[in-house]
Amino acid sequence: MKQSGYVYFVGAGPGNAQLLTIEALNVIKQAEAIVYDQLVDENLLASLVGEQVERYFVGKGDGEHIWEQCEINELLTRLAKQGKTVVRLKGGDPLIFGRLGEEIECLQASNVTYEIVAGITAATAAAARLGIPLTHRDFASSVSFITGHLEPSKAEVKGFWKNWAKQSGTLVLYMATKQIDGIVREMIEAGKKPTTPVAVIANVSLPNEAHFFATLQQLPEEIKKHQIKAPAVMIIGEVVRLGEKHKLFSVRPLHGKSVLVTRPKHQQHSIYEPLQQAGANVIDVPLINIQPVKDFKVVDATIKSISNYDWLVFTSVNGVTNFMERVKFFQKDARILSHTKIAVIGPGTKYQLEKYSLLADVMPSNFIAEELVRELTTKNNMQGKRVLLIRGTLGRPVLKEELENKGAKVTQMSVYDNTPNIQAPEALQRVVGEGIDYVTLTSSSTASSFFQAVKQAHLEDWVKKTKIVSIGPVTTKTIEDMGYRANIEAAQYTIPGLVDAIIKDAQ
Repeated sequence: MKQSGYVYFVGAGPGNAQLLTIEALNVIKQAEAIVYDQLVDENLLASLVGEQVERYFVGKGDGEHIWEQCEINELLTRLAKQGKTVVRLKGGDPLIFGRLGEEIECLQASNVTYEIVAGITAATAAAARLGIPLTHRDFASSVSFITGHLEPSKAEVKGFWKNWAKQSGTLVLYMATKQIDGIVREMIEAGKKPTTPVAVIANVSLPNEAHFFATLQQLPEEIKKHQIKAPAVMIIGEVVRLGEKHKLFSVRPLHGKSVLVTRPKHQQHSIYEPLQQAGANVIDVPLINIQPVKDFKVVDATIKSISNYDWLVFTSVNGVTNFMERVKFFQKDARILSHTKIAVIGPGTKYQLEKYSLLADVMPSNFIAEELVRELTTKNNMQGKRVLLIRGTLGRPVLKEELENKGAKVTQMSVYDNTPNIQAPEALQRVVGEGIDYVTLTSSSTASSFFQAVKQAHLEDWVKKTKIVSIGPVTTKTIEDMGYRANIEAAQYTIPGLVDAIIKDAQ
């Protein structure tokens, strides 16, 4: 039994999950409690943190403190004293403008063990994004990170900006948008050239990222013109001229677009990552919960008599996973299927099968049940063959019916339950204000659950203004049966095909 807790101070980077360090990722996955700030992406937490992990949002918005700093300090101490592994997740790097010192001092006073995991700070992420070297042998031999949170007119900071104005190195300002008029005035009065180049970038690495180049003198007006708000960083110095010549690496095809992902939580990564890589703002609202069946009696009896079957047919990744994990429960492996042929619905299912050292004998070129039947029956005589159809509780009946029409003896077995997420209507109501451009539907059951949630949430008008993206014709038909239409259908009925269809539409 664990005797004492442990606190990790972890830098989450500027927001994009791709900029999370491997060490940070590993530590987050060990967490029993997460204490996180305003700048930490909720989608990042949803994809990495299990539902059993305690979550505490202690963010401090602009002028709005939900938790006082002393309360955060006490929370960390209390959780650690309960023996928990605690991750204090901070945007950027916890060592830079994160009030880390105060939290550490509190833990030290309570004899709580802690560790710091560095993160990518907004300054370096911004510089990389804009192609600006923060130091350069010809222009700047130093770089300074400065908080712009202090009001220039206050007596206690009198002369603060005048001193920085005299520095020859690169200056990077954090949290300076509200005080920028006074900051610029003080620096120019202290002798900083009004023509000094400046780069400003807000929401660096995120889909709603915005940036511009200006001179120091132009800065206040340009911030208003571009409607720049926190979080933003400003890079001041001659090195910025190099960034002005840099072509921002491909404004990604889905930059500025928001995509709603509706897959179950444990399957979101396969669509979340390529969409985010394409620049999309990915919002997740799982519509279906996937769980193993509650009663394994039928499954267990079938596994024990598996040699009686000529064919196994898998229609989903979840079917493969839940069936093979039950096989492992009996301390068996792929060898028990050595005399059985296997058919799969598509490449995702095929790939999952390969993880268990199994190869599919049949996979259709078009990844739908009707094509799977055609592929099976044209290449194999199914008359009298015993077929085990492994699926979820909401699977379509077409496979069983069509195979039986070809003379096969089909046993249908559910190895997992797919049930609607009862929280989906409420979740949809929360996210519709985020300007969703696309809704992705990856199965008939997901489509049914989505439109049921839309009806319950009274969002019929909203959904008609949003592009519905279907993974294939079967899902499209379900959408039509629900009284709606698919604006986009993937040419290839896979997740990569779905992402490609969205990118093509956005171009």
